[in-house]
Amino acid sequence: MTKKTKITIGIVVFLIAFAAFAYIVITNNRAGVTSEQAIERFYRGWIRENTSPGAAFEKNLHIRSTYASPSLAQDVARGALYIDGAFAFDPVVCGAIQQSDAAGVNMVSEDVDAGTARAVLTGIASGPINVYAARGENGWWYVDEIDCPAGSVPEMPGETIPDPESIEPLSEENEESENE
Repeated sequence: MTKKTKITIGIVVFLIAFAAFAYIVITNNRAGVTSEQAIERFYRGWIRENTSPGAAFEKNLHIRSTYASPSLAQDVARGALYIDGAFAFDPVVCGAIQQSDAAGVNMVSEDVDAGTARAVLTGIASGPINVYAARGENGWWYVDEIDCPAGSVPEMPGETIPDPESIEPLSEENEESENE
């Protein structure tokens, strides 16, 4: 074997070992996330991306987030509302707010049972937002349901939006760096 071949093989082995190590670290890091942390990270990322009303939705964060369950992604997609091409209602923050409007978010959480948790968020919408997290089959917590305060959800149907199945999810590593 030539010296160049040995170096190439060494680099390939190193990259494979590094990728395996990174996968283990990321998986273990996500596995240790509590229900409260999953909800907090989901909302922190959503609010950070919401530089204008609907910005986080238009970036498909409800689909790409590793903290959102597939059923939440579909509920958010169905609940978003555009009126005459303008974003009018965001079902994650229960209105059409942007980053600067959500500076005083408070959260109180409780574990309902071993697989379900509930958090109440205030400081975003006109009333408290009930957020439910569920433990997935892999043991990770996911935001699974968002109940907006009474009277905050418009009655009008929204325009058609992209199918959640057609969007690539964020990698845990990318989402973590975005949440900091």
